[in-house]
Amino acid sequence: MGKKIAIIATDFLEQFIKDMITELDMGFQYHIFTYEKFEDIKDIYKKIGPEYDGILASGSFPAHMIHLYYPEEKRPIGCFNTDDTAMYRLLLKLLQQNRKLDFRRVYADIMELFGGNLTAFVEGRETMPDLTIFSNETFTLERMQKLEEEQYEKHLNLWKEGKTDLSITRFSSIVKRLKEQGVNVYFPYPGQQYVQNVCERLLSDIEKRELEERQPCVIVVRLLGQENSVSYLRELDSNYIRLESMMMEMFGNGITEFSLHRYHYGMEILATKKDVLKITEDLSRDGLFAELKKRSIANTKDRLELLYWLWFWSRNRPGKIECVECMP
Repeated sequence: MGKKIAIIATDFLEQFIKDMITELDMGFQYHIFTYEKFEDIKDIYKKIGPEYDGILASGSFPAHMIHLYYPEEKRPIGCFNTDDTAMYRLLLKLLQQNRKLDFRRVYADIMELFGGNLTAFVEGRETMPDLTIFSNETFTLERMQKLEEEQYEKHLNLWKEGKTDLSITRFSSIVKRLKEQGVNVYFPYPGQQYVQNVCERLLSDIEKRELEERQPCVIVVRLLGQENSVSYLRELDSNYIRLESMMMEMFGNGITEFSLHRYHYGMEILATKKDVLKITEDLSRDGLFAELKKRSIANTKDRLELLYWLWFWSRNRPGKIECVECMP
């Protein structure tokens, strides 16, 4: 079954994206969630349910907004920007329309925002700025919320003051408003090969994440106490039976596939990394440990002391075992 992708884009780009994905025919399902301004992304994201395997944004700016609003999001997020080819293709089109075009009278926000110069780019002395990584310190949530309107005002003012002959913007959300004000504005659409590369990379990231989530994990839980005590040894077996019952109840409610085994040294639970991270709340001390403690208190007058370890195979260091130890 094909992957399901949530696409976040403006109304301006919706039809372009539909046509592009239809032409590419890469076998994934998708739904486009449209926004008018960056601030809409906060609510739009809430509509993206768990059935979606990944998210594709129509630019680094909306993708960055998701990271700022929802830093806990773990699904892969891809985005397509304006690459060198897209910009050169647009500039060639503009030169064909006007051979005397003076690039000093063209405002390209995507260049200016990152300290670039359009004329230097045209002459081959500069490349497009790297839009793949945004610093949270530089592009804060507060700045991002103002960025669209700031660029809209700048394009509009330069045009009204007669300082530009045309504008190039990467903010698809302001194109319609600028045209309504009479601004001669253009949007550098990404090419098919570029969009295909972005989609392939996103699908690859989704596959890697799913493989990691299916990694086998082992949780070992055992009881702590005075193991040389006669009374402790006498009750040890019955305590393990009670612990096994608690764990069967707890794991059975939250994991569809798991295996539980009781040994002389404690309990072993075999499950996938995805399920283990879920029940341990990302390996936090307040995850599995707190739940077991709560259940043990509810089932006995004496508080059971518990210790658990988690092992899983590390993708970055094949063959090495990671160990996480949680103590009270």
